[in-house]
Amino acid sequence: MFELGFASHYHYALARFRVWTREAQLTFKALVSNRISVAGLIVIVVVALSALLAFVLASEHPDYALVGGTLQERWAIDLGSTLQSPTFGHPFGTDQLGRDIFSRVLYGGRLDLVLPLEVILFSALIGVVVGGIGGYFERFIGEALMRFTDVFLAVPSIILALSLVAALGASLNHVVLAMIATWWAWYARLLYGETRRMKHRDFVDVGRSSGLSGTAVFFKHVLPNVFAPVVIQATSDMGTAILAIAGLSFLGLGASPGTAEWGLMISESQNYIFGAWWYPVFPGIAIIVTVMAFNLLGDGLRDVLDPTARRWQSRAVPEKTHVAEAKKALQGASRMVGLLLGVRNLSINYHTFEGTVQAARGVSFNIHQKEAYGIIGESGCGKSTVAWEIVGLLPRPPGETISGSIILRPHRASASDFVDLRELSVQEMNRIRGNRIAIIFQDVLDSLHPSYRISFQMSQTYLLHQFDMLLQIATNEIRGAYQERNCPVCGSKLESGSWICHGCFTVVDPSPDKRRTMDEAPEEFLSYSQRREISKYRELNKRYRDTGLGPDRPPSRRLDSICRKLVARDLRRVMVPAPERTIDLYPFELSGGMRQRVVIAMMMACNPQLLIADEPTTALDVVSERNILDLLKEFKESLGISILLISHDLNVIRRFCDRVGVMYAGRIVEEGSLDQVFRHPAHPYTEGLMQSRPLIYENGQFATRGNLYVIPGVVPDLKNPPPGCLFADRCARTSPICRQMVPEPVAVGQNHFVACHNSGGGPGS
Repeated sequence: MFELGFASHYHYALARFRVWTREAQLTFKALVSNRISVAGLIVIVVVALSALLAFVLASEHPDYALVGGTLQERWAIDLGSTLQSPTFGHPFGTDQLGRDIFSRVLYGGRLDLVLPLEVILFSALIGVVVGGIGGYFERFIGEALMRFTDVFLAVPSIILALSLVAALGASLNHVVLAMIATWWAWYARLLYGETRRMKHRDFVDVGRSSGLSGTAVFFKHVLPNVFAPVVIQATSDMGTAILAIAGLSFLGLGASPGTAEWGLMISESQNYIFGAWWYPVFPGIAIIVTVMAFNLLGDGLRDVLDPTARRWQSRAVPEKTHVAEAKKALQGASRMVGLLLGVRNLSINYHTFEGTVQAARGVSFNIHQKEAYGIIGESGCGKSTVAWEIVGLLPRPPGETISGSIILRPHRASASDFVDLRELSVQEMNRIRGNRIAIIFQDVLDSLHPSYRISFQMSQTYLLHQFDMLLQIATNEIRGAYQERNCPVCGSKLESGSWICHGCFTVVDPSPDKRRTMDEAPEEFLSYSQRREISKYRELNKRYRDTGLGPDRPPSRRLDSICRKLVARDLRRVMVPAPERTIDLYPFELSGGMRQRVVIAMMMACNPQLLIADEPTTALDVVSERNILDLLKEFKESLGISILLISHDLNVIRRFCDRVGVMYAGRIVEEGSLDQVFRHPAHPYTEGLMQSRPLIYENGQFATRGNLYVIPGVVPDLKNPPPGCLFADRCARTSPICRQMVPEPVAVGQNHFVACHNSGGGPGS
């Protein structure tokens, strides 16, 4: 039993050691690849080695004597070489007692690196214990520890440190104790907030639900995720600690006279600044360079120590542009009638320290006006990556677009006016995002800001992209132009003062005799305040025409009221109950289905040409899923928009889309109409997807089927993909050519394309 127990513990320890070694390697690679952190790290290593090897590099060395129980430095005095300027023998010159400044700077690095390190280590250790316990046990223990911490935070740290040093006596040891006593509270408060934020995360609740004790949950789930901010803060605080110790020594409260310490050396040089400039300059340079190095290292660690950010740090060169390829795509698009969006030969990489992930390779498809195009495939096949690149939100780093173009017809009335979205500037893309192209992300709760109410978040869409409409409505309200009239769309009667049709939710203009433009001057019968308000709106309208984007906050109370009415209207369009009450709620006060409707209302506020729905029914029940799909279909038919629907749910695609593209391992392997792909799949991967779909009712009767079909094998590693067809290892029709050449899309029917060397037509489900 002992041998078995020892063996199990040995293998466990060995496995953990391998994991830690791997994590250390990745962290080191990430640290080295970050130029900012490398610069700081190199300087710190040079300073530390210089201080450590001072007995070799220095030309003069101190003697050490025990004075009053403290080991103090004693430097040899040479009155014959006082205050000499820098020479070959004395690179930094000499001081008023003839001591070599270069040697003293080297030895001073020992104190000015070791003492701040002691301060940071002990302060962080105390802060981690106090803050971690206080954050995890929030009630009596947490409150007591935090109120005790607040006592130290309420007193200025420098005043408390000076008081402690003055009470204990001038000594470097007392300086260290005084700084620890004043600094630990900041780390405690940092850990307290991070621990409270982390302990309520879902993965921590999963650990509790599995039966882990509170101690295990804290050390395994909470502490590893809050430790990174402490390390980052500690690295940045090293520079502050160096300055603090040097400052106290400068005031005479730190190192004893004669000790090689950078702050004390500057203090001793006060009387010789104008006659011996080198005396304070070189110790000052040592302080500045070392402090900046630690700050640079802290900035680099901020991008490295977070496991999620570290994994996606890019080593890639800047993104490549392909102007000739984009021009060719634009010329080809001008000949296609009804084309709205065209993706041409899009290839995207994600650069990681474990290798380059080929997320998308040669992706091409078209979306026509008033069409619903669906992309299906397993998780990780590149569907969302393509969607992010279309709207210009691909994270860089780690993402890099290798080739391809994305062409869009930005104006409904134009037949040949196409632009390449990849060639647009950030400002130009901002005018398109949310206005011409809208996107619904997978995680609805993360799509809504938890700190703002629904009304504020939805109002930003109108303010940014329909600011001229808001100003026109406000101006007409001031002029009293909204009289009783009929809606030109549905014929409903609008009351006086109303500008939203309650039948079709259309913004109805005033009658022709009351209609005015923004360029017209205010009428004389208006009051002074009304004319002044109209003039203000005219100036805002001119600014909006120049920039193309409005403000993100309502500039007046009237515009805020107009935005709230539009928000309530759009919430009614998506069938949100009691919209007047919902607009003042926060996102976390709504259910998942209601949040999804709010996001759809926000995206549809400007009636975009293209709506990208990335897994819009994720985490919804069957009833809510059907309602959301029906709602999107209603918008498609009533507003004439195009929709790109991304999903791995085949039933969602079949219920909604007109044409379908099947993606596998970053490539589109089949494309065709809904009937062609679902009933006559030509690619083996598509056949497997169709066979794995559960059917309950088929051909007028209940389907009889046993276990569902499972596609054999796994998706290949996209960091090192095999040559040829990526589905070859999982395919039953593999031939030698499949492992040698990548199949190109070929037509197997009218507008039905498949990328397979041995394509066939299996009966669909």
